Amino acid sequence: MKTTRLILFATLLFSGAFFSQACNDSAGDAIGAPCDHDDHCPPGGKCLNDSKFPGGSCSVSCNSHDQCPPHTACIDTKGGVCLPVCGHKSECRGGYDCESQKNRSGGGKTSVCIND
Repeated sequence: MKTTRLILFATLLFSGAFFSQACNDSAGDAIGAPCDHDDHCPPGGKCLNDSKFPGGSCSVSCNSHDQCPPHTACIDTKGGVCLPVCGHKSECRGGYDCESQKNRSGGGKTSVCIND
């Protein structure tokens, strides 16, 4: 079980690092990473930091899933933001739950890491 979580975490971390590196050579930033300010996030990103995002969470604005990096989804909160997709709370960082949220476009819901 621990090995599976570690592999999943590494996959999510790599995909976020790949996305941010493709946009700017800032490989440490990723969607869902902790942040205090927008400048702690990928270029064009923003730091979500209210009660739904304890410790802050880097994101980017979106109107549909195809505007989000791999393993993230466009959720209808804060005007549309990309958040890490999950199947269980263990896949989210501390302080976050895996919650079903309304998609920004196309209807339906997707489970993402958020504290809702």
